[in-house]
Amino acid sequence: MRPFLGFVSIPLLGSLVGCSSLFHPFTYAEPNNCVANPSSCGAGWECNIQREVCEPSVALPLVSRPVWRQQAKLLASDGTIGDFLGSSVALSGDTALIGAPYVDVGASPNAGAGYAFVLDPDRGLWKQQAKLAASDAGAGDLAGWVLALSGDTALVTARAAGSGAGLKAGAAYIYLRSPGQGTWAQQAKLVASDGAAGDMFGSHAALSQDTALIGASAADAGGKIDSGAVYVFSRSSTSGAWVEQQPRLAPADLASGDDFGHAIALSGDTALVGAPLADLGTRTDAGVVYVFVRASASGTWTQQAKLVASDGTIGDGFGSAVALFGNTALVGAPQAAQSDKAAAGAAYIFERDPASGAWTQQLKLTAADGQAGDSLGFSVALSAERAAVGASYGDVPGQVDAGAVYLFRRDPVQGQAAWPLEIRLAATDAATMDRGGFAISLSANTLAVGAPNADLPEATDAGAGYIFQYAKQNGDPCAAPRECHSAFCVDGVCCDSACGGSDPTDCQACSAAAGAIISSEGDGTCRPRRPGRLCRASTGAADPPESCDGQALSCPADLR
Repeated sequence: MRPFLGFVSIPLLGSLVGCSSLFHPFTYAEPNNCVANPSSCGAGWECNIQREVCEPSVALPLVSRPVWRQQAKLLASDGTIGDFLGSSVALSGDTALIGAPYVDVGASPNAGAGYAFVLDPDRGLWKQQAKLAASDAGAGDLAGWVLALSGDTALVTARAAGSGAGLKAGAAYIYLRSPGQGTWAQQAKLVASDGAAGDMFGSHAALSQDTALIGASAADAGGKIDSGAVYVFSRSSTSGAWVEQQPRLAPADLASGDDFGHAIALSGDTALVGAPLADLGTRTDAGVVYVFVRASASGTWTQQAKLVASDGTIGDGFGSAVALFGNTALVGAPQAAQSDKAAAGAAYIFERDPASGAWTQQLKLTAADGQAGDSLGFSVALSAERAAVGASYGDVPGQVDAGAVYLFRRDPVQGQAAWPLEIRLAATDAATMDRGGFAISLSANTLAVGAPNADLPEATDAGAGYIFQYAKQNGDPCAAPRECHSAFCVDGVCCDSACGGSDPTDCQACSAAAGAIISSEGDGTCRPRRPGRLCRASTGAADPPESCDGQALSCPADLR
């Protein structure tokens, strides 16, 4: 309960009488009479029409107490059995992309597609805007395996697409949204210039403005089978065409089966590439992550560092998921054991020294309630102050492998040295084997979560996406409805209802500052305005002003 400060004397409701019986002519002998000119009370004061005196305005102290809440569940308009919507997600501002790699497109089964959803900022509702399907969609292409989004540009990979290079060589598609129109159109199809059958170009991807990185985790490099590679594409500022840059990224120490390109992250001129099956000496499949930087002048990419977990061991899968924000890297190791809990999973935070370019492991993130097989670190996402880590096999009460996401928040004092757990999130309707957290994306105070095995009525594994918002509680200060858990921002605070929509001519308010009766519930609950609050001004000597009576929600009838 919020402490109440600055109380004023308020007449008991039971002692109030009608407004007309209290009205006096403007010549009434009262030295503090403000009825004739309520604005004469000045800043910080208001005119009590019934008492005819200026009295201090009431404004309770406002303290923001945001909490995470599920804002929406996103479903494909044509979702059906086995689409696996939520296998991939991407989030940028008010746009979310959700991948369904097994959805049918026309007569092509399992061609796959990505679905674009947008947020209506006024209503706080998400709606499907488009279905992004390739113009040459083929059976089994698995488009939507990975998604990336940067502003009005979307990238959709189809890692199993066939091409002139052979079966499952892979491809990726670029879509562009028309500003202000909300229509998406395919702009380009990207393939590897040296692609071969089975390369799985599109196994992962990242997009930042005019640069796209696309992984082919089963590509051969230097005679090393399935070592993997990453291809760089740049969009021309003049023609808009996407051009493959040479050479492709493939570290010299790659070995066969390293799975380089399984996970990719891009931030400015820095890229992370995961190779989760790389060996560390005798520690097979421990996994590594490579850091590449781009020279601003030449555009050439070079390897800057190779990241490994300080306690990495056999089969950890370090690098299965990566995220990057500025000089901070987040790496998932979903098969890492915790004590005696096999594959409980973990995530690692690394920080780069801006001066030297050296990377240092800061800490290891684990779940205090983690269990064997949770696979914490299966997916990761990063923002300026938060690290999101998915545990796609985590249990929720009564629901095995429903999946969950752990949010860690950087300590504002200790910085990188401390990332305490903020909250554990799971869908409100999480069910057994939904696998929530299979894919996640974080943008400012919004988190998108994919649950590809979620069932719909009569549609097993149709899949779903979920949006979680860091929202304010009732009574917290706000500027727009989307900031509030209730989706109502009234009289400067989050409110439990529309409450008249801040109309100054009615007699309901959601904050003491707007005239609401003082209540033990504090701001955020719609209630009558305090008695004496002006709701209809006088238009002349024969028209007395009307004020709220402290009970009704509407202004009394005009007594002119």
